[in-house]
Amino acid sequence: MVLALAPFGLVLCQKPDRAMFLTAWVVVCFGLTVVSGFGGPRLRAPFEPHLMVGAAVVLASGWRRPRAYALWGAAVVSIGLLSAVVPQLGRSFAAKGDYGVDWPLDPPPKRSVMEGKAGFNVLASDGFIELAVRPRNDGRPTRVSVVLDGELVGNEVVDATEHWFRYPTEKAGLVYVELVSQDAEVGTPVRALIVVPR
Repeated sequence: MVLALAPFGLVLCQKPDRAMFLTAWVVVCFGLTVVSGFGGPRLRAPFEPHLMVGAAVVLASGWRRPRAYALWGAAVVSIGLLSAVVPQLGRSFAAKGDYGVDWPLDPPPKRSVMEGKAGFNVLASDGFIELAVRPRNDGRPTRVSVVLDGELVGNEVVDATEHWFRYPTEKAGLVYVELVSQDAEVGTPVRALIVVPR
């Protein structure tokens, strides 16, 4: 909604010089985000509040009367922004968040400790998902179950050394992985170290 209203708000604003400054800032920050190829929260934070201000102008009323071409320009920008965002909504609503892991901000490979069960997204590479598990079970055998996007693909008993799992996937991009590690004899949850190369 903010993306749909913000262009109109920046056109309808009673103080066009300030609206022009906000618009220029949004364009510069958005351009830098596009050039970087990464749209994480850190890079969106400098211009998202400005878009909210633009949308708030529409909701507040008391607008000035802009020229018709300015309104048409705002409509084109609004449609362009919506056409980029709307196709992503289905994927966003279907996405699952990580649980049971605490990834550091260090560059890959990513490492985290899990306590019996965890779920996280892994980037498929060349049609495969790769990850390693090192159980901490005092040398006892550990059963590790691997589920990819809701389908059980592995259920193996491993020892205390680092064990690599590699499974084919037809899905490109992120695949949701769920791991369950438990003692192979008594079934109690087992603490394990997870390593994801990408």
